[in-house]
Amino acid sequence: MRGFWICIIIGCSMAISAQASQSLQHSETKPTGIRGTCDKEVIGVLNGRIASPNFPLYNYTLDVTCVYEIVAGPGQVIAYQSLYMDLEGRVDDACYDHVDVFPSGSITGESFDRYCGREVIYPDVTTGSKLAVMFVSDGSVSAGGFVISWWILTPGNMRHSLNCNFDDPIPLCPGWSQLTGDHFDWTFFRGPTPSRNTGPTYDHTTGGPYGRYAYIEASNARNRNTAALRTPAIISDQPYCLRFWY
Repeated sequence: MRGFWICIIIGCSMAISAQASQSLQHSETKPTGIRGTCDKEVIGVLNGRIASPNFPLYNYTLDVTCVYEIVAGPGQVIAYQSLYMDLEGRVDDACYDHVDVFPSGSITGESFDRYCGREVIYPDVTTGSKLAVMFVSDGSVSAGGFVISWWILTPGNMRHSLNCNFDDPIPLCPGWSQLTGDHFDWTFFRGPTPSRNTGPTYDHTTGGPYGRYAYIEASNARNRNTAALRTPAIISDQPYCLRFWY
């Protein structure tokens, strides 16, 4: 038996995405089997869904603020994505009814993502063992509401995989790692790269905004700087083929 790793080392701006497929669970149709609430705390449960007040029978209540908190155990993180979104749309780029997702688990934290209208919450993961979601509606327009699915992951127990398309809630697949002896890290992203005219507008796997790809931001890098990813160890006497899209 021989053991080896594959290192992907790039010294210029480049994006890669492994060839795989994953179905999108978000729907334009209301999911069944869930009743919405305003305010909810969940501790010690492996998965679940949260929904806006009055869901699914009626439109959500006007002029409310609801907070939903999910708590996992030590060494765990919480993955989440929307299953349904129907809120008042943006007006002059402002959201008057909105869902705010706090990956840090604290609604007093400065970092959060805001969604309104029919904007999709793509699969993502918390930075720790808590997830907080806040729903706010004003006193005017009401709509069908929202449903967010969540489930608990234990990264240390996840099975290593050589195939990686960066689309899972934890984008860097189990067993993969960012090398520490290089100059900077790869970034995992959806949609066009922040630097103009430098990268793809979407990933290869899904051909749309759902999928992620890996890229390096080389704007501030120097000549011969490197960024490296390493796969899990491969224990085999058989030859392997490395295939990636760029």
